[in-house]
Amino acid sequence: MINFLKHIGLTFTDRNSAKKALRHLNIVSYEKYFGQKMIQKQFLLTPWRIFQNSIRYKSRSTFNESTLSHFAASELMPTSSDNSAEIEAKPIAKREDKSSFVPFNEYIETRREAAKRSVLVQVKSDQSANDLLVYCGKHFGNPKSMHYHTNVNSEAFNNFFIVEFESSDIVDEIIVNHARHRDDSSDHFPVCSPFLWLSQEQLKQQGQANTNRLVKQMNVPLYLPEDDTALSCNKTLVQILNTKQSINEQMMLLFDAYKMSSNNEKMRFLACEQVERCLEGLYPNTKIMPFGSSVNSFGKRNSDLDMCIVHNRKNMAENSLKSKNSRLVFHSKRISHSSRNVIMSYCSYAMQHMLPGCQNVDQIFNCRVPIVKYRQDFLDLECDLSQCTSGFEMSALLYLWGNLDERVRPLVFVIRKWAKENDLVPELRPTSFFTNFPLTLMVIFYLQTKTILPPLSRLKELATDEDYIICDDGTRATFLRDIKGNIHNLNGSYQSKEVAKLSLTELLQGFFEFYGLFDYQKNAICVIQGKEIVNRRRDVLDVVNPLEPNLNSSAFVQEEALLRFRRLCHQACRKLQYLDSLQEFGHELETNQGGNKLMFLISNQQLPSEMGTDTQSDSSTKTSRKLKRKRKGVQIPGATELFNIE
Repeated sequence: MINFLKHIGLTFTDRNSAKKALRHLNIVSYEKYFGQKMIQKQFLLTPWRIFQNSIRYKSRSTFNESTLSHFAASELMPTSSDNSAEIEAKPIAKREDKSSFVPFNEYIETRREAAKRSVLVQVKSDQSANDLLVYCGKHFGNPKSMHYHTNVNSEAFNNFFIVEFESSDIVDEIIVNHARHRDDSSDHFPVCSPFLWLSQEQLKQQGQANTNRLVKQMNVPLYLPEDDTALSCNKTLVQILNTKQSINEQMMLLFDAYKMSSNNEKMRFLACEQVERCLEGLYPNTKIMPFGSSVNSFGKRNSDLDMCIVHNRKNMAENSLKSKNSRLVFHSKRISHSSRNVIMSYCSYAMQHMLPGCQNVDQIFNCRVPIVKYRQDFLDLECDLSQCTSGFEMSALLYLWGNLDERVRPLVFVIRKWAKENDLVPELRPTSFFTNFPLTLMVIFYLQTKTILPPLSRLKELATDEDYIICDDGTRATFLRDIKGNIHNLNGSYQSKEVAKLSLTELLQGFFEFYGLFDYQKNAICVIQGKEIVNRRRDVLDVVNPLEPNLNSSAFVQEEALLRFRRLCHQACRKLQYLDSLQEFGHELETNQGGNKLMFLISNQQLPSEMGTDTQSDSSTKTSRKLKRKRKGVQIPGATELFNIE
């Protein structure tokens, strides 16, 4: 391991410091380094010579414990412990720090401010880092940090750096006074935006030796992209999971491989900042806010970006009070029903014709929530823009639940992966199967029954005046948002050692058992009350929308999907029993079973005794349903009859 770090130009005197370096520099684990024997293609897309040129440190000796702590403190989202065995060994109450919780609005504003201090600069290659750093340092002072982004899906727009400065005034100076337009701008819109590219015209005037000398005098951190191969390649994921033995530890590894990274968040907030700057001339009190998987703590690195247009009523009201006695009043036009989407149309036109990197713009207004879809080519993001602010408040609620207990997010990620592997969550929409939103609510409801998470009704009881929010569409989103002083009261792990000691594996098995036996015909899943209620519409699956209780979040789920879901829950329970029996007798999974415990559990790999019966089971189930409808219209069979449970 120490030899590996020496190879990239870093020297350590002890093994523990080297381990911390690997963990905080987003580098491939040393196990993978030795296993792959330095095959460069397997090493992210990391420019090693950037490290050797000492962008981050004046010399090798300056990389020590203090600099490592700087990296750890730079992450805004709460990070999980690398030693996942602690999850089942110690009660959470002894490890949780109340001050570690970051309220949703504070997290959002911190990221927004960072985006306003940043520019996205396209460069020739990853080796342009020194050139860009010296140029910025010469004209604007040392940047606060640089974040490398490589766009593997575009040959024309491949290499970028997000350059974050100390002040947003520097960004304004760059955009307004420093950056220039193309020489052939006669056939281009002369747009001023934080999306730039570094010209090579004057590069030869500055020698490489001089550049390296200047870089060594600077102390600017460079953050490299993490390896995203595991998101789309199960083979790579299995290699990562095989570094640990227990299912508990492997669940944490899957979570770490899939969760949103700091770089991913920065790119999403930059996309919002681009659209917001486009609107601020006409709407100075309007914000473009990300919502959904990008910020609710349950998003993967390759998740799409959902954005909403938020009119800052508070700022508008404050400005009105300040100018209450003013005789000058803005002219304006009345909004008719047909012009409700005028802002969306304006954004769509700007994206289509003016904003750099925005491609494949499409207006979809004939739906419940009108949206503008487009692709941001520079950032490699699929984006949706809407005016529905209730989605933003829903993200705040999910964020709160996701950060109340460190077991919540890993459990959700694993169950989502299980659902995708078994075709319960298809890519195409609309669908008659599941989507991630109701599936996540089902996990949250299950954890509420374990008292790990509080029901929404409890959060409403504790809400303050500042938490009273009514969205533009009339949705009431009142619940406690800052839980720093109430974590002990909201998480049952602090009252019960049994709850605190529940491992991820036990919770995963409990989820499958709970929903394998749930009576969907009679009961609905309600995260508002945290307990079952009567099925309101006799839908196949009734999952109450927490902010709009009259809606069923799973109304589109059909009988076939639910039957498959229940059958797979029971199959997962049998797989866990099979793995326990193997461990009891000292046996390992065979090669034809994948060899990895977690992937065997969540994939569509069958038990040896069930080989070849899955297709027959599905076909017989469909035939059985058709006969029942024709004869006497019998509804969904109970869990006991379906699974032959004794």
